[in-house]
Amino acid sequence: MTRMKIPVANPGSITFDEAVALVGRMRLKETPLAELDAEKFSEAVGADVARPVLDIVRRIIEDVNEYYGPEQYRDPCLAIYLNYQDPNGPYPEGAGELYLDFLIRCSDEDPGCHDGLHRIADYHLHRRLLLPDLLQQWMNRRRPRPTAEQGGNPDLNAIRNVGILHAMFYLKQRGMQAERNDSSPHTSACDAVAEAVTEVEAVRMTFDAVKKVWQKGSITIKGKRWLALMDRASFAYEQQGPGAYQNKSNQRS
Repeated sequence: MTRMKIPVANPGSITFDEAVALVGRMRLKETPLAELDAEKFSEAVGADVARPVLDIVRRIIEDVNEYYGPEQYRDPCLAIYLNYQDPNGPYPEGAGELYLDFLIRCSDEDPGCHDGLHRIADYHLHRRLLLPDLLQQWMNRRRPRPTAEQGGNPDLNAIRNVGILHAMFYLKQRGMQAERNDSSPHTSACDAVAEAVTEVEAVRMTFDAVKKVWQKGSITIKGKRWLALMDRASFAYEQQGPGAYQNKSNQRS
């Protein structure tokens, strides 16, 4: 079979922006999937082009895992919510509500998100705080806890979803196509994030799984302008490097 050939002047020294631009030009070409001899992102676009893209996604995923992991927080979803709510943090007003909306959209299928919503509710009730309207409406529905579709720790899966969403926005805002058709070459941001998560966490993350997380998140974002939140997170990451997700208050749940 014929491989898609993309010229790289100095293999190994290509920058992230150059790699994203090359991937963007690939999708303009009419290249049938049959002409690709592999399905993974790095094999579809070439190792030299894939390397800087995967490196930045790995760093984002690792940062989110490190900051919100069980070593730091007993309840990761609550920790993320409090981080988004912190008035001294890097996120715009309303970020906590948008995160609740994302959790609710995922809660019918993801037990980690379902449990996280209950923990956020408990946090408010124990402190005699009013429940946010979105959370009160969800509690009134009394939805049953879903059965896990995949193995592993539900809390860790919920953290992974946040990392996936941040990584997807980072790539999309810099010009990569978020999704693709089943018959298209595997050069989308979903493909890149799936491959990076698989390498970082040693779990099999598929294009379809990343796409599902992205679609639920993008509904929230399109409806409530979460774009500002993700732009702010990306800016903080670029300026501060690893650890950028940690806010000033350093709250622990």
